[in-house]
Amino acid sequence: MAQNLKSIELTFKKNQLMYRNAYQIMQSKTYAILGQTAVQTRVNNQPPVNNVTFGYGSGFAIAPGIIVTAKHVLHPNGDVNQPAFQKVLVLRATDIAAGIPPVLATVIGENPTSDIALLRLANPPSQEIVRLSRGLPEIGRSVGSIGFPDTMIAQNGPENRKNINFTFHITFNGSNVSRIMNFNIHGNVVPGFATDGFVYEGGSGGAIFYTDGTVCGMQVGYGKNAKNERQSYTHCLSADQIIDFAVLNGIEGLDIAVNLIPGVEG
Repeated sequence: MAQNLKSIELTFKKNQLMYRNAYQIMQSKTYAILGQTAVQTRVNNQPPVNNVTFGYGSGFAIAPGIIVTAKHVLHPNGDVNQPAFQKVLVLRATDIAAGIPPVLATVIGENPTSDIALLRLANPPSQEIVRLSRGLPEIGRSVGSIGFPDTMIAQNGPENRKNINFTFHITFNGSNVSRIMNFNIHGNVVPGFATDGFVYEGGSGGAIFYTDGTVCGMQVGYGKNAKNERQSYTHCLSADQIIDFAVLNGIEGLDIAVNLIPGVEG
């Protein structure tokens, strides 16, 4: 028993170190996503006021100048039946501390039957991209996630020309693959997997990755019970779906790894 406990402790410490390295790898390829739509309204004879609706989430680079994110991140209140935001800005994780401003992104594709969207950057801050893994991860496998939960947005200044300030907090979480499952996304049954981690608002679109930094999926939502109560597990789309949708949209330059032996890091 003591020997088993020591083995578990050594494995845990090894995973901690490996995820520390993976986190460093992923930071420069991870992006905060900020969507906004301005609607001008006028009350009686008062000057017009710009009312701005915001949304935020996470994403990561899969090809030079191409970011993948969850489709619902690009729509007000996460409602894909509403028009997409008028403007989408992205900011690389490693550029936040340097005070580098976000860059404009163009939506080039939204998967009609899943929760995947692709963005193109006219002036990408980096050519770094993630490595994507083919195949679903096996149950019990250790994975990490990275994203931008709890983003804070503040507006100040006169009503007709408010300044917009936002603060992003990059967050890493470790978890295990708990289920291989189908789940409902916007009325469509989509294959994927679940982890026993917890996804927070703003984390949607964040990468799910192995200890070597290879991305096996993307977090898109959380589980609910029969009473529609939030449960502490995360719904994830597989990297296979991201790859297939990117290829369908003519995206080149993907870095794809194949796990030939189950349980071995690819």
